[in-house]
Amino acid sequence: MQQPARFLAFACALGAAGMLCASGVAAAATGPCYVKASSQTDLNRCADADARASPRRVAAAYALLKKHVFGAELRGVVADQRAWNAYVTANCRSASNVELPDSGSIAPMNNLQCVTERNKQLVAYLHWRAESPEQQQRQPMP
Repeated sequence: MQQPARFLAFACALGAAGMLCASGVAAAATGPCYVKASSQTDLNRCADADARASPRRVAAAYALLKKHVFGAELRGVVADQRAWNAYVTANCRSASNVELPDSGSIAPMNNLQCVTERNKQLVAYLHWRAESPEQQQRQPMP
């Protein structure tokens, strides 16, 4: 399967999880920031802090994978990395209704938690792929 097709298959496989995440069902926010939060604004700040750390984790996972792929596959990984950011941004914004005027004060948190959760899933996949390159030749991206 070609790289763009694998990316789309992976993105679709995560689609249901992202909808749950954006609705707040699957994104159980934990940590000291959330425990101390006393308002929705505080919760939004916590989600923002989590979301800001997320791209660094994704970049580190892609860097690890890039050590194990070469040639056309490496070019595909780089293309996937660029496409992933656009996909997650658009998908989570849509799922959380963050751009609607009546979306409420929880919408920004839902959007940010969706991005964070999606990126955690991607990091787990990239680590698996980097650690199992021989298996990756036999099994396409989910």
